[in-house]
Amino acid sequence: MMRLINTSTLLLHEFSGRNVPLYAILSHRWENSEVTFEDLKGGKGPDRAGWRKITGCCSQAARDGWEYVWIDSCCIDKSSSSELSEAINSMFSWYRSAQICYVYLSDVPSADDDHFAPDSHFRNSKWFQRGWTLQELVAPRRLEFYSQDWVEFGTKSSLGELISVITGITDLFHYQDACIAQKMSWAARRETTREEDQAYCLMGLFDVNMGILYGEGGRKAFNRLQQEIIKKTDDESLFAWNHHHGCGGGLLADSPAFFSESGDVRRASFDATRPCHSMTNKGLRLELILLPQQNPEEETLFLAPLNCTREGSRRNFVALQITKSTSGHYREGVFQTAEWEGKRLNSITTYRGKKPLFGQRTVIFVRSYLAESLELVFVEDGPTKIVVPTLSLLECGFLPSQRSNLTEDCCWKQNDADSPLVRKVVQSGEVAELFFTNEDFGIFALVLGMHGSQIWLDIMKPINQARNLAMAEFPEVCHMMTGSRVDRISRWLLNGLSVSAAVKIAVEGGMQVYKVDVTVSSGGELRWPERRVMESELRPRWKRAKEALDLTSDGRGRQTRPRQIG
Repeated sequence: MMRLINTSTLLLHEFSGRNVPLYAILSHRWENSEVTFEDLKGGKGPDRAGWRKITGCCSQAARDGWEYVWIDSCCIDKSSSSELSEAINSMFSWYRSAQICYVYLSDVPSADDDHFAPDSHFRNSKWFQRGWTLQELVAPRRLEFYSQDWVEFGTKSSLGELISVITGITDLFHYQDACIAQKMSWAARRETTREEDQAYCLMGLFDVNMGILYGEGGRKAFNRLQQEIIKKTDDESLFAWNHHHGCGGGLLADSPAFFSESGDVRRASFDATRPCHSMTNKGLRLELILLPQQNPEEETLFLAPLNCTREGSRRNFVALQITKSTSGHYREGVFQTAEWEGKRLNSITTYRGKKPLFGQRTVIFVRSYLAESLELVFVEDGPTKIVVPTLSLLECGFLPSQRSNLTEDCCWKQNDADSPLVRKVVQSGEVAELFFTNEDFGIFALVLGMHGSQIWLDIMKPINQARNLAMAEFPEVCHMMTGSRVDRISRWLLNGLSVSAAVKIAVEGGMQVYKVDVTVSSGGELRWPERRVMESELRPRWKRAKEALDLTSDGRGRQTRPRQIG
């Protein structure tokens, strides 16, 4: 069951199964006096400080043509433990299925700020520091950012490079390709109000389900999460974590923070024929190759290479460090072989070399407690048309035109001069062009394309500065497709005029469409300027952190004191 708010009446409606209509969704940071389910149902919403957030979201959704919106603070009855559990287990799919996600940043005062500046409000927004907002960033297919006065200033596409620098997520639209350790590293520095939510907020990211048991503690909840993940994958990067406190023990980490240095871990093949992990009445069964350390002083220390490596080190495999235990009795989390007990150290290392012989695998058992898991299924439906309103451009003297050799399926069509131009959606790898001409301000081409399932646009000017379309020369299609692939763009034209274009998914005539708003303005600054982060920031976050660590350590993570001169 899913509750949605009608964007016109602000009333709640309940839907279930396939009866759920198309909807927009809100991502925000919880603050004081949020509007709850009880408030909205009892008509007390306007009395809360968070009411402005609700009305702002509904107004924006209504402008975009969406009849319904989902907002977590007031669409879940949190007094019902069963409903809360269902909602938490469904939340990732709800964000994934939304037609658009509006991110409301109450700590970004103005959309006109320089968001790329090192100390910008956007970079420092607490939204990037919360655990729940990680899934709200990666799950939606389309996402727009709004300042505290509900003015849009970018999308996941147009701000993608900057968001990657802030979050460490290298590919926002293909997050599922990352290994477990990488995904965990994205959450390593995020916080939640309740400690158990550090695990619960990651369930959708790893496509697992489990019971919600507030009060069990963060460590136990995160342990359960990892056990559920193990049931669904053979990705051994789950074990590739470091922790610089304590003497070690179990195979699993205590929290996402243990993965803060694992952003560069990648899946690799060290032991490609290793048997699958399995659950037995003794616990998790693994077969690992245990290599005795060469140092004679460490006779009880073994390396256990995993099927993963560090980025840029294809032959340097991540390896666990395992020691024999002298406790004499079994404890939860320790390793058990046929002959001895052991524990892993809290630090991982690397092993360089060829895979040893098959017969050198050792069967290991790790005690664990697993629950049943369910799978999420996502159904993706997208717009079939592109719509470009032209009335405002006509008022500014820009006349639209298209190439004369287009097929019927690729033509832009228009009912009358006041109607928008419409054509079918381009396929991945194709582009669509639309030209606009003004005798005083020249010519520009609106170019749209698809990269996978993501639509992008660009504005191009003639390379020969022609003002007549017949004489204009534009870049070849192959060059058009190598641009930045954003969904917001602005360019300068002649005589101080600028043109801006933005594409979003909307509803018109009861159908989903890609709506492209093109506007021209004079003077001032570009609405959607092309901005890039500093080249030094493009290095992975883990590499920048390592460089900073090397400045204050001996290279092995141990702090060094400044050397006194003289």
